[in-house]
Amino acid sequence: MLCGAKPRCPSNHWVRSAHKCPDYNRSMSTPQTSSAVTIRRARPEDAPECARICFDAFYKINTDHNFPPEMPERGMPAGLLGMMFSAVQALHPSTG
Repeated sequence: MLCGAKPRCPSNHWVRSAHKCPDYNRSMSTPQTSSAVTIRRARPEDAPECARICFDAFYKINTDHNFPPEMPERGMPAGLLGMMFSAVQALHPSTG
């Protein structure tokens, strides 16, 4: 809320404590007809791509807020995620 203005919902309704906007999250509740997605447990071989995503996301968040990067090197999350994914596979071998 800026300059004392009342907050508004996405449909520009005034927001009150009990307000339920009919358009809130409408796009999220609409069924998607795109390709199917399969969710599975991460595997050790997924670590390099997951590490790239992790590094890029945290690097952007940190630099956008003028914080130093939590992971100074791109290879750092790969080792960490590889260990985590290996531990999950060791604990749950039948689901990996």
